[in-house]
Amino acid sequence: AGPIGLVSIMAAKAFGADRIAVAELSASNLTAARGVGADVCVHTALGEGAEEVGKRVRQAMAPHRADVVIDCAGFEATTQVAIATCAPGGRVVLVGMGDEHMRVNMLDVVIKEIEILGCFRYVNTYPLCLSLLASKRVDILPMITHRVDFSADGVKGGFDIAARSAQTGAIKVMFHL
Repeated sequence: AGPIGLVSIMAAKAFGADRIAVAELSASNLTAARGVGADVCVHTALGEGAEEVGKRVRQAMAPHRADVVIDCAGFEATTQVAIATCAPGGRVVLVGMGDEHMRVNMLDVVIKEIEILGCFRYVNTYPLCLSLLASKRVDILPMITHRVDFSADGVKGGFDIAARSAQTGAIKVMFHL
């Protein structure tokens, strides 16, 4: 769960989601997800099949169902996991913008009657987002893990911190103007 995933967790909580699960490759990202409200964290591995990850998430969620699944990465593998995880009659929301073209199990979509919804994260969202921040229903400050000066050296260092997030623990690097 990167910054978009973490904000999605906080927004889901703010809107009343009673149980939130996250599937993620990075252990440090799972820790961050738990810190902002994820109830179930499933550590995945590269190359692990979508059906296996979906099954592990569903088992961890039991007896709750994954009625809404949000794919914040947008890659073929993560979209496949979202579909495999989604409960019959549920909704998969595609927020992440990774692969332009992908292969997904459309038979699963049809048999489970899953609704797939695309969501461009900047369209028509600012008033609602500002309201959530102002009311403190969503607190993004814990996501800011590093602050650097907006100078040639600061910008270079900030991008280096972000690029090495597995080592630095960076979630969001903020530049001071």
